[in-house]
Amino acid sequence: MTAPRLHAANALTPLLQRARFRWRARHLAVGAAVTVSIVVGVLALGSLALEAARFSATAISTTRIVLALVAAAVVARFIAWPLVRKLPDDRLALYLEERVPQLGGAVHSAVTLKPHADTGHSAVLERGLLADATRRLSSSSSVSILEKPTTIRALSIAVAVTTLAVLVFQNGPAFLRSGVRQLLSPLQAAASAPVYAITLAPQSLIVARGSDVQLSATLAGFASEVADFVVRRGASTEWEHIPMGVGASAGAFTVRLFDVADDAEYYVEAAGVRSAMG
Repeated sequence: MTAPRLHAANALTPLLQRARFRWRARHLAVGAAVTVSIVVGVLALGSLALEAARFSATAISTTRIVLALVAAAVVARFIAWPLVRKLPDDRLALYLEERVPQLGGAVHSAVTLKPHADTGHSAVLERGLLADATRRLSSSSSVSILEKPTTIRALSIAVAVTTLAVLVFQNGPAFLRSGVRQLLSPLQAAASAPVYAITLAPQSLIVARGSDVQLSATLAGFASEVADFVVRRGASTEWEHIPMGVGASAGAFTVRLFDVADDAEYYVEAAGVRSAMG
């Protein structure tokens, strides 16, 4: 059944339009507050997850996808839906009567009024009902500020959450800054600029059989008291873990291999982070 519509010429229509605008603004403001809060929460939890995964490329890509899906769903539900949602005059009238009981049912009676030719009532009665509804809507102080406190409060919450998030992400733990930067840079390859990295030197080398070799590793973006040099020699299938010594500078480690007789594959591991294979 199609909701009855008022003739555009009567004075009640612009009053209803303003009420509908306030209703929509209130839902958008609340939606903005909810969206900002959820996105900030996902950014914080995502950063914690990336820290636990040591900012691996797989973890960064997965968390970016989760963030995008959550953000899209929240924006669609709490911002896009209030924009496109229809609010017919009869439902708007019920909403107004519920929020402002002083209207006394006059608005709902006016918007559900059918043409007098269909019902047999007089044009005078029509004009009277419309005039009464218009007078009550235009003179009620409650209608003029309807949803204003809720709208202002929701926008204040959105601004406060955003400001607090910026302060925490900028001045909080380093993993929060790194996590947010990675999650909000979807076009940057996840492995292009690792947050935690180990630089191995030399990365590869050729030495004379039976000689000694010293290798070094430098930690970037994190700290660890120990580091292991992991090597597989010749045709062996076993990986050998050799504790590295602390170097001269912070985050630096060294190891010396004696009497190198075979080709070898190696990498350095510290606090769950691995270097590239050497």
